[in-house]
Amino acid sequence: GRAFLGGGDMAVAASGQAIPAKGEAEPLDRCIAEKVVEVVDDPEAQRSLQTLAAGLIDGVVALDHSERPLTMIVLPMLAWLAGDMERADTLFDEASASEDPWVRAAVPLARAQWAENIGDVEQMREHFEAALVAFRDLGELWEITAALTGLGGIAALDSDLEPAPAVLGEAMATLSLRH
Repeated sequence: GRAFLGGGDMAVAASGQAIPAKGEAEPLDRCIAEKVVEVVDDPEAQRSLQTLAAGLIDGVVALDHSERPLTMIVLPMLAWLAGDMERADTLFDEASASEDPWVRAAVPLARAQWAENIGDVEQMREHFEAALVAFRDLGELWEITAALTGLGGIAALDSDLEPAPAVLGEAMATLSLRH
């Protein structure tokens, strides 16, 4: 399996370390993803990050994605960071057509996380549900857990507290299968 990084990996991202683990993303892929998801609060740093992201896109586009399929998910994130939402959507559409089923499954998970960033709960729900189905088909436990955690959070946001414990409990049980 491959690791799709979400909020739980922020501590690793903050440390600047790439931790290789059996069944996880390659260290280079983790470093790329960790740096892409770091939160920058300083407006000047955000502008610098946007400039850097815009410059990285063409270089990452040129990579052999068959060797590094995670780059197909990183590309639209770089476009988001660069402020180019149209290009991000185009790159996500390209990733959705990938021959790699993991890449296709990762697209809605990434879109759900973006919807969370902009506060669009309905898009979060739609994309987390699609990601859950796709990653269940692949048996990818890490990503299943990420989608379930997202859906549990949405249930809590909706003040629909009845399903939240069940969904989050399933996430915990799925995560425990990894060990």
